[in-house]
Amino acid sequence: MKKKIGALCIVALLFITTIAGCGQQTSSTSTTSNATTASTTTATAASTTTSAPAPTFDVNKVEEFNVLVLGGIGWDLSDMNDEVGKVITQKTGVKLNFEFPVGDWNEKLALVIASGDYPDIIVNKDTAVTQLVNAGALVDLKSKIQNSPNIVKYLGDYQKRLTYSVDDPSYYGFGSANMIDDPKPDQYWGLAFSLQNDVVKKAGFPQVKTLQDYEKQITDYVKTNPTINGSPTIGLSLVAADGWRWKISVTNPAFASSGKPDDGEWYIDPVTFKATSHYKDPVQKEYFRWLNHMNDIGLLDPESFTQSYDAYQAKIASGRVVGLIDALWEYDKARKQASETVGPERDYTPFPVLQDPTNMKWSIDRSAGYVTAGGYMITKNCKNVDKIVNFFNYMASEEAQILKEWGIEGVHYDIVNGQRVFKPEVLAEKMDPNKVIDFRKRTGIGRYSDPALYSPGYGWKTSNGQMLQYYDPNQLWNSYTPIQQEIMNAYNVKGYNQMFPLPSTIPMSPWGAAWTLPIGQTEESKVIVGKTEEITLQDVARAVLAKPADFDAEWDKFMKDLDNANIKTLEDEVTNLVSQRMQMWGN
Repeated sequence: MKKKIGALCIVALLFITTIAGCGQQTSSTSTTSNATTASTTTATAASTTTSAPAPTFDVNKVEEFNVLVLGGIGWDLSDMNDEVGKVITQKTGVKLNFEFPVGDWNEKLALVIASGDYPDIIVNKDTAVTQLVNAGALVDLKSKIQNSPNIVKYLGDYQKRLTYSVDDPSYYGFGSANMIDDPKPDQYWGLAFSLQNDVVKKAGFPQVKTLQDYEKQITDYVKTNPTINGSPTIGLSLVAADGWRWKISVTNPAFASSGKPDDGEWYIDPVTFKATSHYKDPVQKEYFRWLNHMNDIGLLDPESFTQSYDAYQAKIASGRVVGLIDALWEYDKARKQASETVGPERDYTPFPVLQDPTNMKWSIDRSAGYVTAGGYMITKNCKNVDKIVNFFNYMASEEAQILKEWGIEGVHYDIVNGQRVFKPEVLAEKMDPNKVIDFRKRTGIGRYSDPALYSPGYGWKTSNGQMLQYYDPNQLWNSYTPIQQEIMNAYNVKGYNQMFPLPSTIPMSPWGAAWTLPIGQTEESKVIVGKTEEITLQDVARAVLAKPADFDAEWDKFMKDLDNANIKTLEDEVTNLVSQRMQMWGN
């Protein structure tokens, strides 16, 4: 999830010390595109790191490696016993066994660091990187990655983004997100102002471009439909009381509606590169004023700031929530349940709503480029560092990319006139929403497409000119419900993504995105992060739920509370981190 992606790091480990801790050879291998054998030669790395003699590990000997997953990456994996996984193991001699902590992963991380009992690999998209480097737990992978031709080719110019810090040029992970790409032309997965299909259809497929447009559709529908399926209709519901989700549903829409890109809790001036808390933007203040108004007229769910995520999901699944301001991946399961049990008219249509569409552009979907914070990180307790690097070198190869997306030639697909074609029975199962989960677990097709496993995004082509990811527009269209097709036809699109600007049309910033920065590097700033987040959630809730006449006073108190919590220290830290990143990346 984007808000949980984070943290490059600050403290170096000497390369030879970490490798000695792992007890393995000190050089990388190259894997040929078919990766049937390990190379015994090394390339000269274009860096100051000196390569040692080539390792001699055997890819034909299967070794199992324990992987601790923090932050929700790899949710569809537990082992590699599916058909694709077995081939990957055959090619690399690597079998991964995944562990997913229950509850707060920070507690698990603290226990691991305290005990020093590290697994072979840790996967993370958050601040664990900094903690692990400070604990001396990670292996510097720089020379190994630079001697891995498939990885080098895959990353291209993005390889420099693996650099840990200005003072420490180490690579402590393989990266955690895919290359810049535009989404598939299907369901829109990002943040949106969404309305139930029934609202959109009965209103005659209106233009929903402003907050007032959005409010009108909810107002009119609730007035004529006070109950849905026997329960009171809810105009707009948010989720704010369950961990980090308040940022997605409550505060991110403020900068989205003001035409700002996603830089997390910050606004980065594109000219001076100075960072400030995005809540200081007077335009975004007006978004929260609008939420206050929605609460005042009874259209905002009064439990928005207290309900659990499960309660939020249950309301959506019941089919009685007219409007949602959230990312689809937050409520995908619930909206599908509503569509199946109540009716497809209770699914949602997303809109890019702006405070001033004439002078603003929907920019929250701006790509951060290749996000290289963390991902799969090798610890000093790893049984065989070089074999894992070899594994990733194979995963970055074209052969592995095709294997991950298409499966095994002759088993799952055939080559017809030089193109990959799924076997009919395989394609039917792959595209059946009732069978796709079991299909993935049995075959492994699509199961290894997590970006952190070096899987590029949509739009990539293989050497034969064919798209890497399977896409059939006719099949996709036929997968939509009749009401979805009716709505899309009305808006002249073939997929909800087409209602939003493509990421490729939004200029990418030279710092990527500020939400990927390792904010909170010192004990002081770490405390300030906690304080300011607590203040933000509490004060925003008070402002939104206040009487309209008291909104400005509550907002002024919010600004004062942030200042008293020393938000300026964090702003200066983010400004400095942006400057350092631009220096590291050569921007």
